[in-house]
Amino acid sequence: MIEATAQPDQLRVSRGEALRKARKAAALSAERLAEFVNERTSGSAITKHAIYSYEQGKVLLSREVGHRIAQALQLHPGQLLLGDPDYRSTAEGNIQTIESDSAVDHAAAVEPGVAVELRVELVVGAQQALPASQVLARLLGAAKLGRVDIAGHLDVFHLLLEDTAPLLDSPAALAVRDFGDQAGNEHPFALLQVIEQLQDVVAKTLEQLIDPHADTALSRHRLCMEQSRTLGQLAQTLAGEIDACNKRLPGVSLD
Repeated sequence: MIEATAQPDQLRVSRGEALRKARKAAALSAERLAEFVNERTSGSAITKHAIYSYEQGKVLLSREVGHRIAQALQLHPGQLLLGDPDYRSTAEGNIQTIESDSAVDHAAAVEPGVAVELRVELVVGAQQALPASQVLARLLGAAKLGRVDIAGHLDVFHLLLEDTAPLLDSPAALAVRDFGDQAGNEHPFALLQVIEQLQDVVAKTLEQLIDPHADTALSRHRLCMEQSRTLGQLAQTLAGEIDACNKRLPGVSLD
């Protein structure tokens, strides 16, 4: 049993904060950290929900789990197991990853927050989705004016969904979403939100277009009138956020 001087509640919170700092320093989502620990160490499977419970101080980070996470991230166990008498000499808050050839090497990002490689991945994915979003916006505008029947261009909807769906489930999206709009991550987070909005609007519009109970020229025209402005604004915002992210990627050119 650990004979710590800190109270149980304080111990849960302090270890949770230490774990969260370590995970952020490695630029890993809770899900990826759990996978990483399970891949690199032996023991019972750790889930992302367990990681969140430890970080939020709901459950005390045990010595066994702390050792496994420290091993996976190549940290001194005392950096996570605060209050453990065996590691009192370890300076609290000194959370740094050790350089190695492992997947956590990207923790040494030029800027704090999400690693550059992951931000690049998000921007590149967004750039791939941009042309389809612009084409779709123009098609909806033309359909609103009665120049085309949007029912003949459903492949553009599917193409855009194919571009955005994998991106939103990627490690880059998970990391950016996890950091939120913290300093240094505002633009990647804003870009991610635009992509999520774009996918949601496109998916719902497509669903209404293929609804057999509403498959009439009049209903399609009404839908195009409703969504053409929204899609146009989202495509324009997507381009702007991509440009904003590009300008803030240190030493990286995506032109």
